[in-house]
Amino acid sequence: VWLGAGAETDSARTRHALARLTVADVMQRDFHVLMGDDTLRHAVRLALAGGQRDFPVVVGERVAGTLRWNDLVQGLRAAGPDGTVAPHLPTRSLTTTPAEGVNHLLDRTGLELADGIPVLDHGRLAGLFTLSSLSAALVLRDAAATPPRVSQRATPLRRKRIELQPATPAHQSATPAE
Repeated sequence: VWLGAGAETDSARTRHALARLTVADVMQRDFHVLMGDDTLRHAVRLALAGGQRDFPVVVGERVAGTLRWNDLVQGLRAAGPDGTVAPHLPTRSLTTTPAEGVNHLLDRTGLELADGIPVLDHGRLAGLFTLSSLSAALVLRDAAATPPRVSQRATPLRRKRIELQPATPAHQSATPAE
C-alpha cells in the first residue's frame, strides 16, 4: 500500500509538471534522418557518432516511421550491415504535432512507445520527440524555476596596514648605539 501511494503521488506530480507542456516545448530540433534505402551500416555510423538511438525514416516525400534501436539490432542480425532500413521499420507508425500536449501524447501512445516519435508540422518533419529530451526539459525547467540560493558572502578580510621602515644598511645597527 505504501509503495502504491508513493507511486501514485509521483505520477500525479509528473502529470502536473507536464500539464502545460506541448511537444514543441520539448522536441529535439537537431537530429539525423534516414532514407528508406539507406543501409543499416549508415544507421550504425550515425548512432555511434552522435548517440542518437531512434531515427525518423523518410521514404519518398513522407515519414514512413522510426527506426528504433531494437529494430536496428534485429535488422543487423537478419539482413547484415548492407541491408536497407525500410524493411525493418515497425508496422505501426506513430507521429505527433508540435501543438499536441505532452500528457495527451503519453496517454495516446503509452510510455513504452513514446520514444523517437517524429513531429510533423503541416506534414513536414519538424522535430523528434524523445523521452530523454522530455526529461532534460523538465530538469531545466525545474532548475530555472528554483529561486537562486542566497550565497553567504565571506566577510572581507580587514587588511592591516603595515608601514615599511626604511632599510638599514647591513653595517649599521638597527638599535641605537650605547
